[in-house]
Amino acid sequence: MQLSLSHSPGQVSWSLEHKNARSGTYEVKFFDEESYSLLRKAQRNNEDISAIKPLFTVNVDHRGAWNGPWVSTEVLAGLIGILLYYTAYTAKSNIQA
Repeated sequence: MQLSLSHSPGQVSWSLEHKNARSGTYEVKFFDEESYSLLRKAQRNNEDISAIKPLFTVNVDHRGAWNGPWVSTEVLAGLIGILLYYTAYTAKSNIQA
């Protein structure tokens, strides 16, 4: 996403580790250069950052990260194969008995 304020182009990126991207609404704060440098200084000095006002904020709705199915396809196919083999072997044994 690109942002242009007062003819100064800027770029915005938001990143979070895949496993930490929980579903919900994230508040993304935008700062100009001066307030951003104040924010970084406050973070380095472990000061309260709530006093630094952002230029504006955007709420981002995130549905959450998909971690894949609970059981992999290969395991499911193997279990179905074993079940079919057992069923066929049992049927064959009943027919021969």
